[in-house]
Amino acid sequence: MTEAIAISPLSHREPDPAGEDSLIAITEIVGRGMIDLKVQPSDRSACDAVREVLGFDLPSTPRSSSRKGERAALWLSIDQHLIITPIAECETQIEALNTALNGHVAAVTDLSDARAVIRLSGPGASDVIRKGSQADIGGSGPDAGTVSRMPLAGIPAVVHMVQSGSEIIDLYVDRSYGESAWEWLARAARKEAELRVFTKQQEPPV
Repeated sequence: MTEAIAISPLSHREPDPAGEDSLIAITEIVGRGMIDLKVQPSDRSACDAVREVLGFDLPSTPRSSSRKGERAALWLSIDQHLIITPIAECETQIEALNTALNGHVAAVTDLSDARAVIRLSGPGASDVIRKGSQADIGGSGPDAGTVSRMPLAGIPAVVHMVQSGSEIIDLYVDRSYGESAWEWLARAARKEAELRVFTKQQEPPV
């Protein structure tokens, strides 16, 4: 019997390293399980059940995240979180969450094949994001763990600041937008497109 083969949406793309042409490195993240979890924050027993499965509390502060090891939970709205887990553990996690939340008003949905994940690495990664959105991603230096939902160059996206300083940002977009997002990021990250905020810009050649 023919078996389905999972192919990432950007499998044909080679990583775009930082260097002579690009301000930051751009790579696709694969092997990541993604679970959309909807649960009422007022249902404490449901939240406690989720904590027992994940090993940590869901973030309750808007635009924040929580993490333990390779698992993380990104705050999307007051009753919605994106659970990140290794793809090999995703099915087990979904079964455990469904069992734990049986009898509660909740929804657990596997989105692992529905999203592309693009990682931006290097100082100024957040500046590249700012070029494509007017949404606030946390000031000039977003804190690690910050999560923002925004239109990026017209593409609905979730932006997760994994590491501040020498920045690492994970960008989640719908699978069908993966190619468009990559193309836009590659152009916006080129050195000739660099913007120095609040400094005099060099006049472009006519």
